[in-house]
Amino acid sequence: MAFLMLLHEKLRLQRRVNKLRLRQLQASSRKDRITKNIERVQKMYSKRESKLQKMAQMMQSQFNVWAQNMSGLGTNGLNPMAYAAAGGLSLFTMKGMQQWAKEAVDAKYTSGDNNGNLIFGSGYGTPEQLLQAKQNGTLKQNYVDDPENSGKQILDKERPWTDGTNYWTNDQVGTLNAGINQISMMEQMQRANVQQMSAQYQNNISIWLEAQEAQLEAEQDAALLPLQEQETEWDLEANSCQVLLESAKQRLQAIESELGEAVKDSAPKFGLG
Repeated sequence: MAFLMLLHEKLRLQRRVNKLRLRQLQASSRKDRITKNIERVQKMYSKRESKLQKMAQMMQSQFNVWAQNMSGLGTNGLNPMAYAAAGGLSLFTMKGMQQWAKEAVDAKYTSGDNNGNLIFGSGYGTPEQLLQAKQNGTLKQNYVDDPENSGKQILDKERPWTDGTNYWTNDQVGTLNAGINQISMMEQMQRANVQQMSAQYQNNISIWLEAQEAQLEAEQDAALLPLQEQETEWDLEANSCQVLLESAKQRLQAIESELGEAVKDSAPKFGLG
C-alpha cells in the first residue's frame, strides 16, 4: 500500500515538474518578446531625438546664413576667392567701395572739398581705376628722377601715386582709404550684430529643443510603461516557476529514493535476508 502511494506521488510530482517547466519556458519566451519590443520603442525614440537635434542644427545654420546675407556679409553670388585679389579687402568692403566709386562723381569728389579743392578731376585716374588698382595691388608710390641729384629718384609731389598707367594725389588716395576704413567699421558693426542675433537665436533654439526633447521623453515613458510592467510580470512569473520547480524536483528526488527503498523491502528474500 505504501509503495502504491509513493508511486502515485511520484507520478503527480512528475506532472507538476513538467507543467512548471512549461510555465517557465512560456514566461521566459514572453518576457524576451516584450524585451525586444522595449528595445524597438527605445530605438524609435532615439532616432526621433537625433532627428530633432539635427533639425535644430539645420535651423541654426540656416538662420546664420540668412542673418549674414541680410547684413551684406554673405556670399550672395560673390566670389569667395576674391579676397586675395582684393588687396586684402573683405567682400563686404569691396562691395561698399564699388558703390563708393560709382557715387564718386558727385559734387563731393569732383566739384571740390570743403576748401574748394578738387578731389577727383581731369588729369588723374578715375575713382573706379583707383579702386581697381587698390584691389589688384598695383597701387604704388610714384617716383621720378631728382633734378638736383642725378641718378636718384624722389616722390612726385603732384602725382605721388600710380598704378603704372594712371596717377593720383595723396588726397585722392586718402579719400579712398578713408572710405575703406569707414566701410570696414560698418562691417565690424554688422558682424557684431550678426553674432548677437545668432546667439539670441541659438538660445531660442536651445529652449525649443529642450521642450521638444522633454515632450518626446514623456511620450517614450508612456509607451514603455505598460511594456516594462509586462516584462516585470513575466520575469516574476519565470522566477516563481523556478523556485517551485526546484522544490518539486527535490520532492520528486526524495520520493524516488523512498520508492527505491520500498522496492528493496518488498522483494522476496527466500530466506537470504
